[in-house]
Amino acid sequence: MNHVLKSLSRQDYFSTLLMNLGLATSPALSDDTEIDASLRSLLGSFRETYGFPGATVAYVLQDGTTGAVAIGLADVEADIPMTPESRMLAASIGKTIWGALVLSLESEGVLDRAELEQRRHDRQHPETRINRFG
Repeated sequence: MNHVLKSLSRQDYFSTLLMNLGLATSPALSDDTEIDASLRSLLGSFRETYGFPGATVAYVLQDGTTGAVAIGLADVEADIPMTPESRMLAASIGKTIWGALVLSLESEGVLDRAELEQRRHDRQHPETRINRFG
């Protein structure tokens, strides 16, 4: 299986992960303990293949049952284990979220990107600032 995972693109990787998570919550698994063990095993395989320090997965079943599992380390240098409550950096996803917010506010007429760009320019080059208030 590891050679198959290494050949997957990032998009295929996540599709495979979601598919496997769906399989992990199938009726063949009778309780939360089995689901948690299956998810830990799956995450362990991905961790071994891709070399990331730790991960968490949360799930909600059709009957409303919820759970979360964690593997690996939250802090490699301090050797602190990952838990479902561990905080993780969101990496570059914040740029996407803020970009979507700006575009949404602009489409609603609440925000003007040209005005934001001018404000950014004014902050970077205060010597060129035009006094707009008098």
